[in-house]
Amino acid sequence: MGVVTGELDGGYSDATLTINDSNLRYDAPGQNLQLQLNAQSRDIAGAERPGAHLEGTGSRNGQSFSFDLEVGPLLDLTASEQPYPVKGRFVSRETRLDINGTVVQPMDPGAIDV
Repeated sequence: MGVVTGELDGGYSDATLTINDSNLRYDAPGQNLQLQLNAQSRDIAGAERPGAHLEGTGSRNGQSFSFDLEVGPLLDLTASEQPYPVKGRFVSRETRLDINGTVVQPMDPGAIDV
């Protein structure tokens, strides 16, 4: 599947998972994918618990990309029917994707309807 390396600084308290200035790298040679990610918790409008700010760069099949995303609380990623907030931008060469909405079942890519 790939290898994750880097530094992850986080904590869990009062049913809230937080991330502090974490830097991760994911390499999946079999998928020709590399990803560098900086993550930290951030308050999200309308959410009871902090979400996360994810910013990074990568490449897939030799094509570079970058992203800057705000997502909902990390513990909500596995909620099966709860809409999960996602806002931000994904850029690859001349293509830019602006995202502002929700995803149901974000851990199941086959369930994403775009």
